[in-house]
Amino acid sequence: IGDGSLHPDGSLVRAANSPDVYLIDNSQKRYVGSPEVLASHNHQAAAIKTATAADLALSRSTDLYFREGTLLKNTNPAVYLVDGNGSTFQRRAIASTDIFLLLGYSSVAAEAYTVPDSALPVIDSSPIQ
Repeated sequence: IGDGSLHPDGSLVRAANSPDVYLIDNSQKRYVGSPEVLASHNHQAAAIKTATAADLALSRSTDLYFREGTLLKNTNPAVYLVDGNGSTFQRRAIASTDIFLLLGYSSVAAEAYTVPDSALPVIDSSPIQ
């Protein structure tokens, strides 16, 4: 792709001298804040391409956040499910191991992303019981 060309929607790009990654989406760029956010959308870091000048000139849209339904945990034992309505995201604690298993999950270690407290949704909604 030449420097004046845009990568197609769905492409992951970053400037050659920057760690910031963007998803090209509807001819805008969306900031991807962490490898965990990237992985929650089933994207691989290996797919990141060097951004063109045209990519970098795109207007910035809303940041990409964890996919709805993503499991998150921090340093405490609680496991949270990301619940969103399109513009606002909430964390919902899974109340017990039994509920975790009833929801079809099997392993916190394999299925939940461990993130810093600052990466958890601020709004703490009702737990899943």
